[in-house]
Amino acid sequence: MAGTLVALLLGVGLAALAGPAASAEQPNIVLMIADDLGFNDVSFRGSTEFQTPNIDALAYSGVILDRHYVLPTCTPSRTALYTGLYPIRTGMQGWPLKAGEPRGLPLHLRTLPERLRALNYSTNLVGKWHQGSFKSEYTPTRRGFDHHLGYWNGYMSYFSHRVHMDSPNGLQEGRIGYDLHWDGRTAWEYQGQYATKMFTERAEDIIRDHKPAKGPLFLTIAHLAAHAGLNGSILEVPDEAANDREHGHIQDRNRRQLAGVIGEMDASVGRVIRALDQRGILNNTIIVFMADNGGETEGPHRNFASNWPLRGQKWTLFEGGVRGAAVVWSPRLQSRLGSVWDGLMHATDWLPTFYEAAGGDVADLGPLDGQSQWRSLSQGVVSTRSEVLVNVDEGAAIISQDDSSYWKLVKGQQALDRSGYLGDSGRSASIQYNLTAVLSSPAAAALGKYSTPLTAEVAEDLRNQAKSGLTTRCRAGVAGKPVNLTCAPYCLFNLKDDPCESKDVADVYPALGKEMLDRLAYWEKLAVPKLDTAVDDAADPRRHNMTWVPWRDAAVSTEAPVTPTAAPAPGAAAALAASLPLLLVAAAVLQRH
Repeated sequence: MAGTLVALLLGVGLAALAGPAASAEQPNIVLMIADDLGFNDVSFRGSTEFQTPNIDALAYSGVILDRHYVLPTCTPSRTALYTGLYPIRTGMQGWPLKAGEPRGLPLHLRTLPERLRALNYSTNLVGKWHQGSFKSEYTPTRRGFDHHLGYWNGYMSYFSHRVHMDSPNGLQEGRIGYDLHWDGRTAWEYQGQYATKMFTERAEDIIRDHKPAKGPLFLTIAHLAAHAGLNGSILEVPDEAANDREHGHIQDRNRRQLAGVIGEMDASVGRVIRALDQRGILNNTIIVFMADNGGETEGPHRNFASNWPLRGQKWTLFEGGVRGAAVVWSPRLQSRLGSVWDGLMHATDWLPTFYEAAGGDVADLGPLDGQSQWRSLSQGVVSTRSEVLVNVDEGAAIISQDDSSYWKLVKGQQALDRSGYLGDSGRSASIQYNLTAVLSSPAAAALGKYSTPLTAEVAEDLRNQAKSGLTTRCRAGVAGKPVNLTCAPYCLFNLKDDPCESKDVADVYPALGKEMLDRLAYWEKLAVPKLDTAVDDAADPRRHNMTWVPWRDAAVSTEAPVTPTAAPAPGAAAALAASLPLLLVAAAVLQRH
């Protein structure tokens, strides 16, 4: 009894030191990030080739963010999300972080999970990090997350959880390592498990074990899907034969594989929402589903995605690269649920938006590029944004809103082979949209308990709004017909009338073009040098037991490369040894509480 009392008093004392007491009004926050998801590869945007009933149910029950902008590649996008700053201020703009590259998100920057932890949130990351791991202090559990199960690099195999090391001469035989970690240790016990299912089960465990009395939950599920895995070019599904049967209507095998990968992610969305409902906390939760950038139809990590009818793809500054699919749901948005919102929103906005929703004072965050959109989303007022800096790198782009339109200036030539209309339309008269699957999905069943139950009429109306706003106004969004338009010195597009960027109107509005060019020059002057650097041979997994480690830690030795051999699946003894650190941690937690 005395020991229990001491433990309780100790717990109270530690909670007081950790930050403000949890408020019953603080919402749980669940952020789901899809990797390299094509704008057109979710069916609420009009595709019938790919069907995503749970994501669609979330979209129709919530708010579809029609103008949600991200960065054209993954590391900068996540930097923007986690810091509330444009990557040009942090040196993280440009090329994504390469496997074996000794850089990371600068340590002086406070991250989104750190900000929320100061408001008494428990913080968990499941899946991708991609913000640095060459030293331990750059890894997730040292940057604000209490726990992390996932990978540090940009992608990995869906089954073996291995990833090749980058090199100047391309992928090299043998330079491949296991990249799955639990709170910093190599998590061998998960090898062979399909990544999407594994991450979903971990998310369900976190939700099930969450103790609301100890504070609200912040959970980020950063999926591997729909990125190509292993060497960056292979799409893996749990069962190829079953996948071919389910998606036999898609003739192209690569697109069938992608449909299966996205289908598994869609099922994950449903399972996570159901877990929140079963735990009894869905009624006080904000859920966001978003893509980190456009799909990669062509390129080094091609996943055969479609951003149709938008122009361009990942790596470009055109809409197909930076206008990402995104939705938000919460009972706190009751007046806005079941709508399409066309206000400007950027990845940097989520940090101050979540912070304000959590009860924090945005003024305490200091100078940010992100703007809180919480009141806009919850009260239906106009977006706080009238400008989005798309990026400044080899090329640059900016979006500006006035009373008549959304205007976009693109400066510099993009990769011509990725700047056309590359993706499949995904629409076929012979394939019907399965609205019944949406209405009967786990997501629809759970969400309908805490917001107006979804009906066929509402779903059809919102789907028409989400797709027709693009397809009826695009002048040239035809799949397979690239347009070799170079933006030198710049191009100007009227995104309201021409969302597919098919007509350069710079000659029609020279004064506006000059004004936006001057504004872009302002941002260019603020850009700090990029931090990207050469890959470090000391990172070679062959020097570290065929694993990825923080290779520049003082305690990490660099051995001579070894000939790689496949690591055996752990037996009972090996699995027990691998899980021993977790058991010790669990025992310590039980003893403390």
